[in-house]
Amino acid sequence: MNLLLCIDPKEHKLIFIHLCDPFKEIVSIIKMPNEDSINLKQLLSNSSLVKLFHNARFDSGFIYKNLGMITSPVICIRLMSKMTNNTDNHSLKNLVNTLLGLELSNDIFVRLNNYESELTQEYLNSAALHVIYLNDIKNKIFETANLQQLELADKCFEIIPLLAAADCNGLNLYGAKIFDH
Repeated sequence: MNLLLCIDPKEHKLIFIHLCDPFKEIVSIIKMPNEDSINLKQLLSNSSLVKLFHNARFDSGFIYKNLGMITSPVICIRLMSKMTNNTDNHSLKNLVNTLLGLELSNDIFVRLNNYESELTQEYLNSAALHVIYLNDIKNKIFETANLQQLELADKCFEIIPLLAAADCNGLNLYGAKIFDH
């Protein structure tokens, strides 16, 4: 399952979750919070369903903070890109361009002034494209990665949900020397 989050940076609240199945057949946009949160929690807590994020640690943190749950297993496109691509730009837009040869609109990345406003069809279409491409990017990265990179990435993916929960609980492990000896 591919996920893309829309977040209110001022309030640190989850506004929308964009979902897509791996076959690109079902694309949903769920406005948060809503009455379907129970169904969403069941979906996100399903351990047999891999959740594909562009930035899994960041997105997992918002899911933890807003839905009160740790979601796993996860795959992080950004982390895989950092491990396999010699570039400084691991943005979703750049990955779609360099790996898939497509140009994406910036519409989805533009902060909405009023999060309570109705979503336009243009925004919905743009969001659908962004979440649909996650699986294609993952496949391209996995094709070029060597076995050692894939094994290391898999181990990193295992700890991402716990790191996100630690971040949300005030234990900032970015730059912390907690593992120094």
